[in-house]
Amino acid sequence: MTIGFRLFLTIQLSTASLKLDSLITWDWKEVFWTYWVLFSILIGINFGMFIMILSKVCQSLLAEVEKYESIFFILITWNFISIIFF
Repeated sequence: MTIGFRLFLTIQLSTASLKLDSLITWDWKEVFWTYWVLFSILIGINFGMFIMILSKVCQSLLAEVEKYESIFFILITWNFISIIFF
């Protein structure tokens, strides 16, 4: 696991444990703030990757880019996503 994911997991489990033990009086939506931050970042990254892939597909349809270069870019993008988050 990456350091960022370990940090996220540690903070999330800590706040959930503190809430279950009634040591903090937060609402549950405040307990899961780390989840919402990570979820928002992932949505932004996925949207950006979608736009990049869509632009490469449009370029390949207009014959501005070789077909194999477009496929290579898509594979590199998916590998980048899997390395970062999994």
